[in-house]
Amino acid sequence: MAVADNTRMKSLEAEVKKLYQMLEAASEENKVERARNSEATSIKFNAIQSSLNQLLQERSILRSPTHTLTHGSNSGGDFQPRCGLTRRVNFDLAKFDRTDALGWIFSMDQYFDFFRVPKDE
Repeated sequence: MAVADNTRMKSLEAEVKKLYQMLEAASEENKVERARNSEATSIKFNAIQSSLNQLLQERSILRSPTHTLTHGSNSGGDFQPRCGLTRRVNFDLAKFDRTDALGWIFSMDQYFDFFRVPKDE
C-alpha cells in the first residue's frame, strides 16, 4: 500500500508542477499583454491630447481680433467671422462608466478623428 501511495504522490507532484509552470507562462503572457495595452492606451491619450491642443489653437485663432472683424465695417459690436466657420457642431459624447476604459478611449478617438488634420508624409 505504501508503494502505491508513494507513486500516486509523485504523479500528483508532477501534475502540480506542470500546472504551476502553465500558470507562470500564462502570467508572463498576461504581463506582456498588459504592457502592450498600456502602451496603446498611452498612444491614444497622446493623440487625444494632441487633438485637443490643436482644437484649442484653432479656436484661439478663430477668436482673434483679425478673424472676427466684419468686412468693410467698423460699426462696432456686430462682429462676424471672416473665415466662414460660423456653424457649431454638437457631439453626444459617451460618458465613461468605469467599466471598459480602453474601449471608451477608442470610441472617443473616433469622435476626434473628425478634427484631425492629415499629416504630410
